[in-house]
Amino acid sequence: SAGAFIEEKYGEAYVPATPRLYKSRSKNAQEAHEAIRPTDVRLEPARLAKKLDPKALKLYDLIWSTSVACQMTDAKIKTLS
Repeated sequence: SAGAFIEEKYGEAYVPATPRLYKSRSKNAQEAHEAIRPTDVRLEPARLAKKLDPKALKLYDLIWSTSVACQMTDAKIKTLS
């Protein structure tokens, strides 16, 4: 699962207490296609670099990064005023 991978790779601080679930805000909204995500989150882009052409690798990196990031805790950003 994404949560186990995130904990192993980035640490427990980056795993939310409960898995993130997304749902539409409107009854009539068209849903995004759920299948656009890596089949195995452990297949990091670097592992596929020699097997994919550059354009496919960029696309996979975008999909993989977005999929992993949306399952992590919210970013904490310091601001200076």
